[in-house]
Amino acid sequence: EVIYLKQYKKSAYNIFVPFKNDETIVFNGLTGAIGKFDAATMKHYEMNTLSDEEIDVLVKKGLLIPIDYNEIEKINSDRKIGINNEKTKHFRIWTTSGCNAQCYYCFENGVKNITMSTNTASALVGFIEKLLECGDRLEIEWFGGEPLLNTKIIDFISEHLIKICTEKKCTYQSAMISNGSLISRDIVEKMKSKWKLSAIQITLDGYDEYYDKAKRYFNPKLYNFWNVISNIKLLAENDIFVSIRMNYDTSNFISLKKLIEFLHSELSGYEKVGYYIYPLWDALNEDDPNAFRTKTLADNNLIKLFDMLVNYNMNTIINVARLKYRKHQCKSCNKYSYAILADGKIVKCCETFKQILGDVWNGISDREHYDFWTSNELDDKCKTCVYLPICQGGCKSSHFTKMPQCFAYKPIINDILRWYVSKLDSELARKQ
Repeated sequence: EVIYLKQYKKSAYNIFVPFKNDETIVFNGLTGAIGKFDAATMKHYEMNTLSDEEIDVLVKKGLLIPIDYNEIEKINSDRKIGINNEKTKHFRIWTTSGCNAQCYYCFENGVKNITMSTNTASALVGFIEKLLECGDRLEIEWFGGEPLLNTKIIDFISEHLIKICTEKKCTYQSAMISNGSLISRDIVEKMKSKWKLSAIQITLDGYDEYYDKAKRYFNPKLYNFWNVISNIKLLAENDIFVSIRMNYDTSNFISLKKLIEFLHSELSGYEKVGYYIYPLWDALNEDDPNAFRTKTLADNNLIKLFDMLVNYNMNTIINVARLKYRKHQCKSCNKYSYAILADGKIVKCCETFKQILGDVWNGISDREHYDFWTSNELDDKCKTCVYLPICQGGCKSSHFTKMPQCFAYKPIINDILRWYVSKLDSELARKQ
């Protein structure tokens, strides 16, 4: 009789990966615990013959859990809290669908150029005001197209919403997703004084000429890699956090290596800059439903880029590899999160911008799709998946697009965990 099994059971989220010297990596996606079993401990675990000392360690790390503890219930509960968070209202606003660049991978390619009007903006302000309750947190995310092509509407909406938030004692915060090319000192001043902008995401697809070829600006002499780098410095110097997203599509590995080396050298003194890498889904609009699998699948070169970021202290292992427990899905799944198109139509996710759920004049009309987005139900395959804690059911837009549902790094998760442990081993060796 194995006594500990009356008190404890094995976590459903223990992931095992063969390592070197007959060792096995063990990682728990719910607690984030990671370590190594030697061959003897692995055998004890598999045969349910763990010693008291081994049991004590595994219980502390969450690899063994109380017999009556329901892990899936905790995960479902956390996700439900995220869906029903009524005190945070989030709006991603397309000021325009137009852009001064022509990125080859843009999911908006071919979309009609529409610029938000004052009438639409006024209706949007009214729509938001009706949803706001005293003490709420209002999050505005400026989007496009390139949002800075319509700064007048940002001025208009910001002024009205900040006033409403003051009256209702709500917290106001804004951020932006931009290519970074149109930023100037005057724009930065507006960001700080009028828009209350705290953060901006800017994408860099590679170094210098590679970046310019990917972006294909209409005026490359005026808008280019060096122009954007200068603007990133300007933002960081003015206390606006810049999140640099580096798109990886398997063809730009060499260019991204150069980019990371350059950014480390050029921006190492700027505290208000962060960095992350993410695989592109550049084949969403193609006819081949498996195109993204062959063109943008994460590979081991991605891990080499992770390694550079960690070695240069530009990010941490946990963050760059996205191994944290996700308490909820993306903001699109929150009941009080909306994406507002430039013509005032309401969608849930920018990837599904053709799935119209309503408009700012009349509110939500397509309750069926709205309810799908805000449902706490998981697909059957997700309920028993060992990766559920770090995925939370994956991307809901995948039910309507060619986006992959599972998290981007799943194809290389074993190699990521081996890299993670190797880094920890090296760090431990240096300290000894």
